[in-house]
Amino acid sequence: MSPLEESRQFQKVNRIKAWCRICFALGFLLINYPILQIFNQSVSLCGFPLMFIYLMGIWLVGIVVLFILTRFLLKSADTS
Repeated sequence: MSPLEESRQFQKVNRIKAWCRICFALGFLLINYPILQIFNQSVSLCGFPLMFIYLMGIWLVGIVVLFILTRFLLKSADTS
């Protein structure tokens, strides 16, 4: 592998790692007080409280996004 290809590969891996950090920070912010207070209502959808649906939605989206990012990370690690 040429130095230029190694440099591009290194940049790609660093970009994916940066996205993982951004997703972690965003997830952390979404489950903190000001945002949670918005969803702390006595409203229920399909019998579930709005807060429960919000937290489970954030959890599910976080898992899916990080799964996709780690797949890209593993795929780029296999090519090197």
